Amino acid sequence: MLKDAQEILTVLNNNNCEAYIVGGFVRDFLLKRPPKDVDITTSATLDDLKRFFPSADFRYGNYNVAIIKRGELEFFITSYRKEGKYIKARKPKKVKAIKDLKKDLLRRDFTINSLVMDKDGNIYDMLGAKEDLERKIIRTIGNPKKKFRQDALRMLRAIRFATTLDFEIEKRTKKAIVNKGKLIKKISFERKKGELDKIFQQRRGIDLLIETNLYKYLPGFKLEILKNIKQTSYPIGVWAQLNISDEEYKKWTLTNQEIKIIKMINNLVKRTTITEYEMYLNGLDVSIIAGEILGFDPIEIN
Repeated sequence: MLKDAQEILTVLNNNNCEAYIVGGFVRDFLLKRPPKDVDITTSATLDDLKRFFPSADFRYGNYNVAIIKRGELEFFITSYRKEGKYIKARKPKKVKAIKDLKKDLLRRDFTINSLVMDKDGNIYDMLGAKEDLERKIIRTIGNPKKKFRQDALRMLRAIRFATTLDFEIEKRTKKAIVNKGKLIKKISFERKKGELDKIFQQRRGIDLLIETNLYKYLPGFKLEILKNIKQTSYPIGVWAQLNISDEEYKKWTLTNQEIKIIKMINNLVKRTTITEYEMYLNGLDVSIIAGEILGFDPIEIN
């Protein structure tokens, strides 16, 4: 992954363009966590990218983005840009290419996602990201209320990063989530579910939904139920404990298969015991999730 990214950076540099790996890859590299994807930021314009990488995917060209595929990997290359007014609390109405790296970084969400790496592996920190990484802090770049007004999904992302990285949300940032939580209603259920599936991987994520009051603006989420949710090996186990209707599950974009699994889990939980025959009928994963909700040791079920 890194080698492929460095090759792309070299092409851009050889054409007199600045180019860096940016965001999550660099953050995870410093945290010694396995990276999941690579984003690249560059001074190259969209026209430049079309010349340098003619076979790239330009489906997001209106945002000055090129996607390069290398085998199963996708590399998102974005021109340095300034963003106009955001619409529907999610995305900018228009973007303008710029030539200043720092101004490009200032438009991003959290300090820990503002680190950049050049083709030689040198890491640059313009916004205090390393200090926040060391202190294990999730902090917005600039005014958190403004950041959440621009893109309300960032509130769930803050909770997701705090959950998956075991970080704390900085006081001002957390207060802004409390104050601006209602904006999350403007975000599609599909995008919210994508973040919640990651948040549900640890009990702490559910606690942060409660602490920030963000759960109040998530349809079907009830405080008393959230307080008593048991952590399970798979996010579907948390969805099963929300005790909401099939219609609400569909609103949350759960598939018919996922709803079927939820019913299987809840039927087993109602029985309070799990026999070998029931394990055979429902499968091991469903049985383990139901057992976790009932407080059984997964090893006993397995």
